[in-house]
Amino acid sequence: MSYYAITAYWHMTGSISTVHEYLTSGCREIPNDPDLPELKRLLDPGLIWKLLESHPQCAIGKIQSCEITYIRYKPSTNCLIAYRVIAQGPRSEKPEEIILYAKLHTVDDYELAVAKSQQARWTAIPDLPSVLRLDDEKALLYFYPNDCLIDGLRIISNPKKIQRLLYEHCRDFPQEQWRISDSKLKVSTIRYKPERRAVLRVDTRAIHKSSGEKRRLSVYMRAYADDRGSRIFGIQDELFRAMESASGPSVPRPLGYIPERRLLLMETLSGEPMLDRLLAGNHKDVTKAAIAISRLHQNDSSTLLRLMPDSILADASSTEQSLCQVAPEFSEQAGRITGHLAALRKAGISGNLGFVHGDFYYGQVIIQDDKAAIIDFDRSYFGETEADTGNFCAHLRLLGLFGLIKDHAELEDVFSETYRDCMVANEDGNLRRFYLAIGLFQLSVGPFRRLDSGWKQKTKAILDECQRVLQS
Repeated sequence: MSYYAITAYWHMTGSISTVHEYLTSGCREIPNDPDLPELKRLLDPGLIWKLLESHPQCAIGKIQSCEITYIRYKPSTNCLIAYRVIAQGPRSEKPEEIILYAKLHTVDDYELAVAKSQQARWTAIPDLPSVLRLDDEKALLYFYPNDCLIDGLRIISNPKKIQRLLYEHCRDFPQEQWRISDSKLKVSTIRYKPERRAVLRVDTRAIHKSSGEKRRLSVYMRAYADDRGSRIFGIQDELFRAMESASGPSVPRPLGYIPERRLLLMETLSGEPMLDRLLAGNHKDVTKAAIAISRLHQNDSSTLLRLMPDSILADASSTEQSLCQVAPEFSEQAGRITGHLAALRKAGISGNLGFVHGDFYYGQVIIQDDKAAIIDFDRSYFGETEADTGNFCAHLRLLGLFGLIKDHAELEDVFSETYRDCMVANEDGNLRRFYLAIGLFQLSVGPFRRLDSGWKQKTKAILDECQRVLQS
């Protein structure tokens, strides 16, 4: 999850409002896309508000708020927009949360999408349609837990099925000894990226059949749009076994993978999100993060896919192409950056090979008293471990660049020095600059893909910082 993708997660969980407000305040700069002419309308929460209250298929009651929590925009192709609605439903005394997303299509793709939606099996939702056509806007509205690609989400409407999964995979609560409650079972959506993945938390109560002892039972479920969960389960299972017998960082214990539902089950972790603590001034946590990632890098990586440096440069070239497409005024600067990155690589730099998290930054770290836990191994591979440290420092630098933390340079130094001490290795200055610049460059397209207010100014600031790193 990139720095910019944290907005939906933290907003749904009700924390880090300063980050969310910073990234979403003001008017969005919406490009003129002739292939998606109704883009501006669907990016107006007020329009969705009015549509839901007035549409004959929606008995939604009185809406109290409607906000956008996630955007993924592909110029001339489609746009996904997730909304969070709070409404006083007709059958409830308390306001309820409704999650939905719109998928905006080109004219040619829209009819095909409608045909597919009519053939699919959807989960029924009281007082709401499963899928709603917006013919004028060439868009479909999918009401959660219905998702065009993540079929596993449908299980959340059936507590009995979740109960059976818990009996099958929670080894600490064998069915012959414990009764897991389905009536007390609650599912919370922690993070949701439509048509990609969702993170759910399941909380319930287990009662011992003989003694009557009651315990809380909490697990996470990760629902995917593809089969990657099987590979991730294997990676996480190996890591957990290795860390369990050592003094390394905590890794959530994977409980099982259900291929027919594309669901990965794992235990919950105690602790606080590192970002919360960073924004509160707990800067010593970067030391814990450095120790944690250094120990992760020392694990056996023989079963992981290998990612060569050429692949990283190819990703940078893709970023350059994206920037040239959406903002031609950045073409020259982006070209200079990719040229400098390629020159550094040709100069013969090489890093330490080992386990690479693949998306390591503060959003993947949970602080637990005297150590840090690491989560989310969706992008792990075998390669140069400096990719993780560079990405972590790039995210820290963005927090400093946009005024969310102070002394980011000092924090980067503390993180790097702690990591070097743990690895007992010298650091190649060119390699450090390479991966720090790569991390910043990959983050530069985030403001556009989310259509942030002032996205061009934010992108320019990130590109300028990237150049300063390369020229230092």
